[in-house]
Amino acid sequence: MNNNIYNFWKAASPSPDGMTLVSNTETFDQQEREEIIGFLPSFENQDVLELASGIGRFTGKLAEKATHVTSVDFAAHLLEKNQETHKQFSNITFELSNVMDLSFQEETFDLIFINWLFMYLSDEEVPLLLERMHKWLKKGGTLLFRESTHFIGRYIFGKYESTYRYIDEYTNLAKKQFRVVNHDIVMTYFLHKKLTNQHYWRCQKD
Repeated sequence: MNNNIYNFWKAASPSPDGMTLVSNTETFDQQEREEIIGFLPSFENQDVLELASGIGRFTGKLAEKATHVTSVDFAAHLLEKNQETHKQFSNITFELSNVMDLSFQEETFDLIFINWLFMYLSDEEVPLLLERMHKWLKKGGTLLFRESTHFIGRYIFGKYESTYRYIDEYTNLAKKQFRVVNHDIVMTYFLHKKLTNQHYWRCQKD
């Protein structure tokens, strides 16, 4: 993760628009969050790791059912907003860290949840993090990640250099570590923004 990405997100607005990088997020925010949480299997009474949590658009929904949520982000002001928003929950641990610096014992989590992250990692970091997450998950555990993709080729977007990879790149990378249970488009984004490049993958550690 390069310095441009660090600097961009450390200056980002701690708001829904600041997280999605589009305007009028409030018009689809609840619908999108419910859709993406709906992709998950039951996570009641489970231990959850949430990476790149930002202001916590999904943290509360995870904490409502999970036994415990470890919520990680590298931008202090975003994590502080998340913590303030969800101060009523006693089952969330907030960790300020670059995801590539994280270390957990093997088979710690039942579920790992990511809403946008790999697009900000290098081609070397993505498979390495997938390998680490496979170790962190318990047998039978779930990894769910959502990413921005590109259909006709890789696309480097913006001054912070997010990489819109091929859909098949993510599928093939995931299959090296996990069984891909499901993959599809995020329909809310299509309905509200007419974008077909938002995809999710639900993966399982067998």
